[in-house]
Amino acid sequence: MNRTRLIGFVITLGIFLLVVACSGGNTAVPTAIVGTQAPPLANGQIARNSSQSGPIAISDDDALLVVVNNLNDSVTVIKVAGDANTKVAEIPVGDEPRTVAIMPDKQRAYVTNQASATVSVIDLVANQKTQDIPVGVEPY
Repeated sequence: MNRTRLIGFVITLGIFLLVVACSGGNTAVPTAIVGTQAPPLANGQIARNSSQSGPIAISDDDALLVVVNNLNDSVTVIKVAGDANTKVAEIPVGDEPRTVAIMPDKQRAYVTNQASATVSVIDLVANQKTQDIPVGVEPY
């Protein structure tokens, strides 16, 4: 871990601890969020998985896994349907990728790249990056 990342981690940890301390340790999810569902998709179905990103994302049908590889600036696409567990592709993205989200139709994935201040759009059919969208400082 380089010095900049370490400093960023320490600052983030400090802010988290400060927020927890100021909230009296109450970190519960607000009741307005609990039990809500994602909005319907274009075909009327509701997405099963949460609509958030993380370093690992799995498709709604549990068939495709996309993993961020922060150390080599890429994402790995893995077929997991029927316990196949086969690597489909390793796709280069921007600098210091952090999180990934898969569209419910499994056509695209979006990857945030902290150091390059971009979001990479991945075509999951062709298994290649189609574009980098500039979004500003350190997207997460």
